[in-house]
Amino acid sequence: MEVKLTAPFRHHDGHCFQKNVFDLALYADSPVGNRSNTVLLEDGKPLGPAHALHQDIAQKGRGAFSHWQQGLWFSTSDNSNPNNNGREYSIFIDESTIKGDHKSDLVANAVAQTLSVTIGYLREFRTHFSISHDHQPEVLEIGARYLGVAAILASMGAKVTVVEPEPIVWRSDFSAQFYETLRAEAPWHGLTLPDPSIIEAILHSEGEITPNITVLQTTGEEMDVHRFKSKFDFIFSNSVLEHIFDPQRVMENLAYCAKPWSHSRHGVDYRDHRNFDDPLGFMLLDDIEYRTKLVNKDTARGNRLRPSELEYWINRCGFSVAERKVREYNMESYINRHRELVLNSGLSRQYANCSAVDLYENSVLYTLTRLPD
Repeated sequence: MEVKLTAPFRHHDGHCFQKNVFDLALYADSPVGNRSNTVLLEDGKPLGPAHALHQDIAQKGRGAFSHWQQGLWFSTSDNSNPNNNGREYSIFIDESTIKGDHKSDLVANAVAQTLSVTIGYLREFRTHFSISHDHQPEVLEIGARYLGVAAILASMGAKVTVVEPEPIVWRSDFSAQFYETLRAEAPWHGLTLPDPSIIEAILHSEGEITPNITVLQTTGEEMDVHRFKSKFDFIFSNSVLEHIFDPQRVMENLAYCAKPWSHSRHGVDYRDHRNFDDPLGFMLLDDIEYRTKLVNKDTARGNRLRPSELEYWINRCGFSVAERKVREYNMESYINRHRELVLNSGLSRQYANCSAVDLYENSVLYTLTRLPD
């Protein structure tokens, strides 16, 4: 299987560029020991070495790359910019070497995550999804690797709009099995799907037809909100807001789209996504250098926002925090060691005096209410 990679490629650091390849996570290196056989091609010629450390890709380059989880971190053969060097890039994967049980495990994990998100978000707002012929709730999802949650909500009678900057691509080796398993497993988790034709249409059309689901290929910052004024009954995202580059713009857009007194739910993972074992590592980086990354929309590692910073814009833009559940914490010993490193490095004045709460909380689940203007 060969998949063409299209610009833009986000500049990550040094000679390293990054491209999200969510649909190829099946074949990537992962923390649980999966070993990728991905070949990166530049004008049809293999680059390498593969499985390179991201630091080595940035510092040395020369074709080194890493297919890690949902992303590709790579350098070009001559360390030029792949956005304007006139060359074509693609990924080749030998599917015959992927074990069937590994594929099944990844599908099962994807389905389990989809069901978990759906159940968690619906449980609290079940009353807001009292779907009838007279009321078809309008739902907005920010960020979606695939249309799993959207398909369930649409099957339950909601009209779903999805905002996702990357194309949602149908993969013959994954997508059909994912939707078939999702359809079979949903009822066992208390999710009755009154309209089975939604997932059936997605399967038969291989993702070309998505009834009651509208996909907008854009970002939360750049979405055209003018046709959505006070439209949505419910807005949600999962592990997305830590990757936005303009929190003020995103929260203003979401507030514009939300009906007064409607609810939103957002799970935010505040960790450094390059290395979850060092969740505050990116706070040691130079402030100016990191702001440049955000201006260039390079947020794969995370935008470094602390809970108080995001919550400032949540409240400023017309939402109130009805509930916040901290899902993961840093150890006190780690925080103390990290504070000492920040102060000694002198690079990040922005976080030199960060509060203990902002360092302590790694992951927070927010329930928001849209206040009337």
